[in-house]
Amino acid sequence: MAPTYTVEIDSEGCKGCGYCHLACPAGVFSLGEKTNRRGYRAYQVAQPEKCRGCRKCFLVCPDFCLEVKVAQREGRAG
Repeated sequence: MAPTYTVEIDSEGCKGCGYCHLACPAGVFSLGEKTNRRGYRAYQVAQPEKCRGCRKCFLVCPDFCLEVKVAQREGRAG
């Protein structure tokens, strides 16, 4: 079984720069409809099932608003 990943965005810290959206080869992110307390339209995880775990979004986020975690690892034969 291939590993699956979860992606979390701190929507209050996000300033809507879109770097995560541009860097993601799988199209996981989209611009949200609501504004956060700082007045920015934060990005959201629109298609989490598409995440490949490359962490490009994490690397380009200037405000460290993203976290990519392994949700499930491959099983090992014993």
